Amino acid sequence: MVIRRIPAGDLALKRGSPYYIDGPDYIRQKLSIRFRFFLGEWFLNQLEGVPYFRDVFVHNPNLDVLTTLFKNIVLDCPGVLSLKSFKLHFDPSTRAASFEFQAMVDGGVIVVAPGDEDFIVDPQRAAA
Repeated sequence: MVIRRIPAGDLALKRGSPYYIDGPDYIRQKLSIRFRFFLGEWFLNQLEGVPYFRDVFVHNPNLDVLTTLFKNIVLDCPGVLSLKSFKLHFDPSTRAASFEFQAMVDGGVIVVAPGDEDFIVDPQRAAA
């Protein structure tokens, strides 16, 4: 179980107290965390994370490699059963990526739209 986080990164509260989530909400939050986890970010295991600086934030990224990379992030998340659809949106001028996918998960379906703040990969945010 994990405590529910609202998109701004703060804790969501019910009656003034944090609360636990499970099911599709839990899996969606875990996916969002995985998308934001940079390779080498965790000092205990430098091999964990997404290779953004090596594969994504480069001059001419290979979109097939990126699609496979991000599909695998979704499919490797515990609780995800299958991927119904997946589309990568990449803006070469800003090098920002967003995603559109539907994943079958334990207890339901997760739908992510291109403007979903939890699933936008932006090099400007990485520098902050």
